[in-house]
Amino acid sequence: MLKIRALFEDYGNNVLADDALVEAVDIIKEAKEYSGREMNVLSKDGIKQAKKSGDKALVKAAKKEYNLKAQENEKIEISVLSSRSSTASTPRRAWRILKSRRE
Repeated sequence: MLKIRALFEDYGNNVLADDALVEAVDIIKEAKEYSGREMNVLSKDGIKQAKKSGDKALVKAAKKEYNLKAQENEKIEISVLSSRSSTASTPRRAWRILKSRRE
């Protein structure tokens, strides 16, 4: 989310770099893959149960699973943002959409 926001700020300041454009295109392509998916329900119950068992490997696996779900949720959120900003006809409209998501 921060990368997209920074991209729009750079665009507004006329300091947009080519590598930033490439990265933005990659983010948008990835967002298309995640469009239409439902957000994962994040719960630390699995981590808590793993800690109760005392098995460090189980705790590590539970944390990894939680982090993967959180990363996927972020990608899903970006896909929602991407679909909204693609309906924006101008960068200024897209910036307003981004700004409203923060509030």
